Amino acid sequence: MGSKRDNKIPVPAENFSGTIIDRAGVHTSGSDLSIEGRTFITINHGKGLLYIEFKDIKTVQFAEPGRDSIDVTITLISGETITGTLNAIDYVYGRAQFGTFKIKIREIVSLTFDSQH
Repeated sequence: MGSKRDNKIPVPAENFSGTIIDRAGVHTSGSDLSIEGRTFITINHGKGLLYIEFKDIKTVQFAEPGRDSIDVTITLISGETITGTLNAIDYVYGRAQFGTFKIKIREIVSLTFDSQH
């Protein structure tokens, strides 16, 4: 049995909601989405790093994971796509209707953010 501390998640300053589809095909919709408490994605892009804010992202598609990294294709709100590599062992956290959740990035197939108004 877990303790009450097990259900604590980092709560970001800005609330982003969306739907995660995992490698088992399960859809989880949630709010307060973050990656390790952050509301941006950091990807290796060529020889540099890109920091992309959640507010600019429509969807993230995740390829099959490697040992510690995973290739991603990010579609921005503008329609532009960006590819890069992400740390596969970080967690995405959020709040679903049934409670809090966390999932390793390596276990995600796609993440679609709800449109921000």
